[in-house]
Amino acid sequence: GLCGGFNSSVCKSVIQEIETQKLKTKDAAILNIGKKGYDIFKNLPYELNNQYIDTFHELDYEKAIGIATFLKEKYEKDEFGKIHLFYNKFKNAAVQVLTNEVFLPFEAKLEEQENNSAYTIIEPDAASVAKLLFTKSLYQKLFLALLHSNAAEHGARMTTMDKATENAAEMLKDLRLVYNRTRQAVITKEIIEIVSGAQALSGS
Repeated sequence: GLCGGFNSSVCKSVIQEIETQKLKTKDAAILNIGKKGYDIFKNLPYELNNQYIDTFHELDYEKAIGIATFLKEKYEKDEFGKIHLFYNKFKNAAVQVLTNEVFLPFEAKLEEQENNSAYTIIEPDAASVAKLLFTKSLYQKLFLALLHSNAAEHGARMTTMDKATENAAEMLKDLRLVYNRTRQAVITKEIIEIVSGAQALSGS
């Protein structure tokens, strides 16, 4: 909380993606990480998983592994056809970049290498190593997104509170000016009444 539109912008992006893909309510499921997003989505007609709303209380790598494993298993069972990550990427304390990236299916970028006649031995075997690296990559990808979101939230909160402090100082300045003007007007009125009374008494 107290971080402006940080959470609502992510939720709007999720809804936009669902509408862009023209998904029906029953075809879209939302796994919410954090309580604020859950509070927004709970009143919408989408399948909502709320078991990870306390993730950011004590964020660590083990929690990221748990979430990534849950998503991977759902994907492998064909319960999810495609999984997107929506989060605010940290750029600096004042700027957060709203991000929508595909988590699964995993797209590996292969770089071209020069022909090398050297014989490479992979233990235990290429398939096992690839599977291990694939799983680790998912863990790292999700944990990085969580770290970005966590840092971006602190930046957004700092910026929002700084702006609120500036607005409060400006309001205090305006109120002090109004107070002084009102006080001056009251004093002036009292002086006029005293002078008028004195003149009336002297005239009698």
